[in-house]
Amino acid sequence: MRTIISNFVIILSIIGCISDQTLINSSLTPEDEVSSVHFYFNKPAELDSLVVTARALITAPDMDSIFADLTVTNTQVEGVVENIPAGPQRKFEIFTYDMNNHLTYYGHNFADVLAGQTITVHIILYPVNNNGTVIIVGSFGPFPPAPGFIVFESNCEGTIDLFRIKPDGTQLVRLTEYLDSDEVRPFISPDRSKILFTRRFNDGRHRPYMMNINGNNPVELNIHLQANVVPWDWAPDMQNILLRSDQDGDMEIYIYHFNSNQLVQVTFNTYADWHPKWSPQGDWIMYSADEGGMFRIFLIRPDGTNRHALTPPISNMEQKNGKFSPDGSRIVFSGRDNYPAWDNFTVNPDGTQLHRLNPDPTINEFHACWSPDGHKILFVKYSSSHNGLYMMNPDGSNVQVVLDNTGYMEDYPDWR
Repeated sequence: MRTIISNFVIILSIIGCISDQTLINSSLTPEDEVSSVHFYFNKPAELDSLVVTARALITAPDMDSIFADLTVTNTQVEGVVENIPAGPQRKFEIFTYDMNNHLTYYGHNFADVLAGQTITVHIILYPVNNNGTVIIVGSFGPFPPAPGFIVFESNCEGTIDLFRIKPDGTQLVRLTEYLDSDEVRPFISPDRSKILFTRRFNDGRHRPYMMNINGNNPVELNIHLQANVVPWDWAPDMQNILLRSDQDGDMEIYIYHFNSNQLVQVTFNTYADWHPKWSPQGDWIMYSADEGGMFRIFLIRPDGTNRHALTPPISNMEQKNGKFSPDGSRIVFSGRDNYPAWDNFTVNPDGTQLHRLNPDPTINEFHACWSPDGHKILFVKYSSSHNGLYMMNPDGSNVQVVLDNTGYMEDYPDWR
């Protein structure tokens, strides 16, 4: 089986109660039946032979087991499970099978179900009979992916702090407020529960932190490096993160594993390596390096092998800050060639179909990222007096403002 590492999340929308991943309230008692459970996820075409049929199973000690066959097409798996009794710690399981009815992928999670409200259950599918970690790429269900949140850094309160906002420009919330540091470079976890960020202290130190999506419970990560450490991306399965550090005298890329507290160095060179990002499948790391005196984007395997440039050498083309689309089919990055300003570009992962978005020699556009459904690109538009957050279609059309406060600097957005 070819390894395909990616972030797969099934959201089951249930008439029940909102429940955390780790259950706190186990005092619920069975009440009225829940009418139905709807869920949906995308299936990559390359998994056609591995995901031919699928089944859901819901169990708990105080209820009869409920099975439901799911519908599998070329592009999706979907289904409805009827009459789930309310109660604590319902176990939701998903099984997929190949054409020979062999089990290929499996995942489960627990949730409390209480009639009259809605809960969300996140399930990650792992492969069966495979040594590698394989997670099927998916989308939120049962309806189109929720717009999520945008987090970014801004100096609108004097110091640089982190903020959260809805994609329509509403519900602006300040998440951090420290007197002895700036909070920069936020990255939302795949399940939208946590934010990685960097605290940049007044003495010049950069330390990695993590907090809840609402800004509560900020904690420093237990990474034992004496040099500056800047976390930069979550792995699709949230088991590790990418970071950069100048521990060996120049910026290198590392993988930090949460469970083992192990730190693995990925790059070994004398160049400055920046902006590391996972592919949605988790099988590639993309980053920028100033090899040859000009930043270009490179791809490398997590074990440090198969390093190569994203695009063939392009005269005078500097490249930074690449990010994969949610389905892994396109990459957006910031580039600068014969134009004096930075522009956003999209390109295929194999370096083909390079496309410049909204070229303007007088305006810098940088730090682009994708919406959760891949239908929009969020980016920063720079001017001499301020930076603003804007979004556009992937072809560069329909540019819209999200937040642009004259005199302030909004920067480094992330959208989940």
